[in-house]
Amino acid sequence: MKKHVFFWKSLAGVLPFLFLGMGCSSESEDPEPFLRISGENQTVNLLAEGSSQTIAVETNTSDWTISVNGNWCTATKEGESIVISAGKNDSEDSRSATVTASVGNIKVTITVTQAGTKSTDPYLRISDTDKSIALSADGSSKTIAVDASTSDWTVSASNTWCAVKKEGTNIVISAGKNDGESSRSTTVTASLGDIKVTITVTQAGTKSTDPYLRISDADKSIALSADGSSKTIAVDASTSDWTVSASDSWCTVKKEGTNIVITAGKNDGTSSRSATVTASLGSINVSITVTQAAPSGQIPIVAWTKVDIGPSSGGSYTTNGNEITITGKGKFEGSRQSFTFIYREVTGNFVMTANVISYSTNATLPLSTPSQAQAGLMLTPIKYTTDIKDEIGNDFFHALSGKGANKTTDFSHSHRLEVKDGNRSVVSNENIIVSNDVFSNVYIKLERVDNKYTASYSIDGVNGSYILVREGTFVAGLPEVLCVGLALSSADNSKTATATFGDVRINGELQSFPKP
Repeated sequence: MKKHVFFWKSLAGVLPFLFLGMGCSSESEDPEPFLRISGENQTVNLLAEGSSQTIAVETNTSDWTISVNGNWCTATKEGESIVISAGKNDSEDSRSATVTASVGNIKVTITVTQAGTKSTDPYLRISDTDKSIALSADGSSKTIAVDASTSDWTVSASNTWCAVKKEGTNIVISAGKNDGESSRSTTVTASLGDIKVTITVTQAGTKSTDPYLRISDADKSIALSADGSSKTIAVDASTSDWTVSASDSWCTVKKEGTNIVITAGKNDGTSSRSATVTASLGSINVSITVTQAAPSGQIPIVAWTKVDIGPSSGGSYTTNGNEITITGKGKFEGSRQSFTFIYREVTGNFVMTANVISYSTNATLPLSTPSQAQAGLMLTPIKYTTDIKDEIGNDFFHALSGKGANKTTDFSHSHRLEVKDGNRSVVSNENIIVSNDVFSNVYIKLERVDNKYTASYSIDGVNGSYILVREGTFVAGLPEVLCVGLALSSADNSKTATATFGDVRINGELQSFPKP
């Protein structure tokens, strides 16, 4: 029997990360530096006529630097942000460059693309989370970011009580006080040629019976640096009468308009610490998990789970510092899969990268179906809590970015994005052969942006940009929380494969694994 929990329904909250413990092996009293850039900000699109974009950087030091690979693109460091700019692109074709933020051995790469002057594929995008907004009864406003191929887009509102204004690459939506007892709704439409994106705007009434208080899922779990830092969280509420409190005195909170400012001083302890910040409006309570790093900067060991899927049981792993070596069996086929999976839960959009240091299989080479042997990064909305003795089939929604075992130049992907006609599977599973200058010691990347995934590879994971292998969109959408980790198969349920991964990072943060 399959024993798993299927996270396909909407989740009401965000599961905070569980930190199992920390060591204090560092000989220095200074915290280990960290540097993070959110996955959605690791891809930047600029307009053909020239534009700029500001990218937030989360770090515990001011000693980080930036470099640019591309002479048409400039990047400047402004506080804890990077401002990326480009002048007009006089070419008909788009162009790309990379911006790399670095501190110590940590490097995070941003891919920058500027549209050409005669791009044939115009686009206009607004984040799904911004396509439905709520304004308070006493009047408020909200700023919505617009990603477009040109600045010639327009914006309009269907009702006069809702005012809209185009400010650069943003839409500012405002409403004065609603003197009616009932809430009211309208639509705001951004247009570029035939492309139209609609935003639903709802304003509470003065005597609305359904109060609300909302905080975005991305802000329900935050990290503060060991030497002290703060973060501002936006609150969307039906009234300004909400309050905020913290569960621990080391974490201070302050209400500033429609925001919460969460602050922590220097952590003088020997381990990380956590607190809960609660925003309340009547019986509505929304919690934010706040974690402050340990002074030593020791990498926290997060709760990882190892499961064997299919008849090829007996998978195992060992750790050596921040490297993990996995041994397992199984194969990825069109309608059934068996493999060893070591995963953790990740909330929202993410970028996961890893160095595939080595990978080999005891199955007979060359493989007739090389994509059945894979070592890589996988996401799935299905949570397996125990080993499964049967191969899983048409209901296993997943995406995998991996390394093939057949040749040093094999790169793999596997995905199941939907199911059609009852049990008939719609699956893609193949290897990509790349140029001979790619070595076995390479990097792979798996990225999730809303309901879309992207699989790619890089020779060194640092200096060169990642090269696309495959991308796809899950037809029924994805839940907020996914199981994300390392998957291994051998192409033979009776023979083992072994892979060693290092420099495993999620959203730029180096991962550490508990001993088995």
